[in-house]
Amino acid sequence: SDKMGDDFELSIAVDPYGKYNTGGINANSTTIADFVNIMAYDDPAPSHSTYSMAQQSIVFWRDTKKVLSEKLRLGVPFYGKKTATNTKTYFDIISEGGSVSSDSHNGYGYNGQTTITSKANLVLSEGLDGIMIWEISQDYTTDKSKSLSKAIDDVLKLSLIHISEPTRRS
Repeated sequence: SDKMGDDFELSIAVDPYGKYNTGGINANSTTIADFVNIMAYDDPAPSHSTYSMAQQSIVFWRDTKKVLSEKLRLGVPFYGKKTATNTKTYFDIISEGGSVSSDSHNGYGYNGQTTITSKANLVLSEGLDGIMIWEISQDYTTDKSKSLSKAIDDVLKLSLIHISEPTRRS
């Protein structure tokens, strides 16, 4: 990939599988990017980020858009959705009695540890560069055994794979 000098890398975030605005994303966009973060979430609520969606997203960007696997990072959500505008952090869902091994609680669809672990294994089996988390501050931090980032780390820790979170500029 083309690097932005020796000190900088360029990453881009893209929609799951061409459902939204891929018209502005051409081959040059993905060629110059060092990493392509697939935002594999925000399908209709409540099941807004299924394992199947992750699989379809990878196939779309790797096979249809011809982005190299080693440039792709799978985006995973640390929040749940009840409706398009009714969201709740993973921390809040678990704090209110949601199960770490489920993907649904009180009408909210989310990724529990089982799904997150499956997605981390998918990243390894598909040879992707890593995982992008949206958004790390929404993880359950009171008890590490309930943490999604720990579940990811448990799968990826022995590999040379990346876990990244987009940064916001103020």
